[in-house]
Amino acid sequence: QALDAFRQSVEIRVRLLGEEHPDSLAGKSGMARLLRQVDKLDEARFLEEDVVDVRCRVLGDEHPDTLAAKACLAQTLMQQGELAAALLLQDAVLASHARVLGPEHPLTLGAMDGRATTLLHMGRLEQARQVLAMVVAARERLFGAEHGDTLRSKLALAQALGRMGELDGARHLLGAVLQAQQRRLGGDHAATLATRDLLADIVAGQGDWAGARQLHEDQVAARERTRGLDHPETLMSQRKLAEALLRRGELDAARSVQEQV
Repeated sequence: QALDAFRQSVEIRVRLLGEEHPDSLAGKSGMARLLRQVDKLDEARFLEEDVVDVRCRVLGDEHPDTLAAKACLAQTLMQQGELAAALLLQDAVLASHARVLGPEHPLTLGAMDGRATTLLHMGRLEQARQVLAMVVAARERLFGAEHGDTLRSKLALAQALGRMGELDGARHLLGAVLQAQQRRLGGDHAATLATRDLLADIVAGQGDWAGARQLHEDQVAARERTRGLDHPETLMSQRKLAEALLRRGELDAARSVQEQV
C-alpha cells in the first residue's frame, strides 16, 4: 500500500513540477528506499541512478543532496552483490564528506559506516574492523557511549570481531550494547532482541552453555511476550534454548522444550 501511494505521489509530482524538481527527486529517493526494503532492487537502482544523474548535473558532484543520493545507490549496489561498484561509490562519497565537512562530521562517520559494511560483505574483515573502530571512538567522543549511532557502530564492530574469531572482544562489546539497550529501550524492544540473539550465539561459540542458556531463556520469554507462542522467531529461540540445555546435559528440560516446538 505504501509503495502504491509512493508511485502515485511521484507521478503527480513529475507531472506538475517536472522530472528535475527537488520534490520530484525527493519522492523518487523515498520510493527507492521502500523498493529496496521489499527487495525490488532493479527498480530501486533505476530510480536512484536517475536521481544521482540529475543531482550531479543540477547541484554538482559534492552537494549534500548529491552525496546522499550516491550513498543510497551504493547501498542498493551492495544488496545486489555488486560490491566493487558499491565500494567505489562509497569511497568517493567519503572523500567528499571528509574534505568538505571534516573527518568527524556525522555525515562523514555515516559514510565510513556504510563503507565498512561493504568491506564486511567482501570479506575484508581487518579493514572493516579498523574503520569501525575509528567510527566507534569518534561517536563515543562526540555523542557518548550510549547514543543510538554509537551503539549501531559497536554492533557492527562486534560482528566483525566475531567473524574474525575474536569472540572475547565481540562478547564484551555486545554485552555493553545489550545493557545500554535494555536501559534505553527495554528488554522487549526489537533492537534489544536482535542484540541478545547475537550475544547468545557468541557465548555459545565460546562453549559457555550456562551463559547461553540464560540468554536464550530471556529471549524465549521476550519473544513469547512480543511475538506470541507460535511465531517463527519464538520457535527459533526455543530451539536454541533446547540446544543449550542439551549441551549442559539437562536432557529432560531439553526434551520438554523440543516437544513444545
